[in-house]
Amino acid sequence: MTRAATPQQRELEHTYLSPEQVCERLPGITPHTLAMWRYRGRGPAYRKLGRVVVYPLDELQEWLDAAPGHAGA
Repeated sequence: MTRAATPQQRELEHTYLSPEQVCERLPGITPHTLAMWRYRGRGPAYRKLGRVVVYPLDELQEWLDAAPGHAGA
């Protein structure tokens, strides 16, 4: 019998990126810009694991797809 995954188990299924890895995918965006977006409640969804900030790859892609003028590249 298969059990439904708990929210914690589903959370572990994400691929996470560091702020530096996110910047590699967003030309012109710096780690400082990402930090300011987090402070202001803007930008892509992120998680904090202790003091470490990570970005779920699938949620980053959803955020990019929803951005005005994004061609879905």
